[in-house]
Amino acid sequence: MWIFPILIIEAIPFIAGFNKDLSVSSFLALCFFMVCVGIFEEVIFRGILFQYLKQINLSTAIWGSAVLFGFGHAANLLSGKSITLTIAQIVFAFLFGFVAAEIVALTNSLQWVIIWHALHNIVDQTTNGQAPMAMQMLLLSIQCIILVVLAVVLWRKLRMKS
Repeated sequence: MWIFPILIIEAIPFIAGFNKDLSVSSFLALCFFMVCVGIFEEVIFRGILFQYLKQINLSTAIWGSAVLFGFGHAANLLSGKSITLTIAQIVFAFLFGFVAAEIVALTNSLQWVIIWHALHNIVDQTTNGQAPMAMQMLLLSIQCIILVVLAVVLWRKLRMKS
């Protein structure tokens, strides 16, 4: 059930268009790197950190891993991104991390969130960089709204499960 909203979230950036300046070799290298980043971040945040915090309780694991994942994206400021876009990305990353942690809690597996994270990174790197700031913020806002709804639905499902 949670796969369909995620597919919608990942389709939204294509409204802004695809970066046609990427060569095939650049695209393949980008895909490889984004898959590696997705694996690394998921093992750290939803693997090691989530499991450590889960010793306290599941709620702490979900909230804690999501908050730390969100704040970790403040590093985008170092790459020269605007404060507005960085704050929006921190909010998105928190919501992404929250839903990803819920999926891990429901499935007891990292595989789905690694796939989602890698796919998201590839989509993000090949679409929204060419769009005007207003368009990027609108698309990010729509994605965040969908993530909030999905987070609430999954939270209720987790509460019923426990």
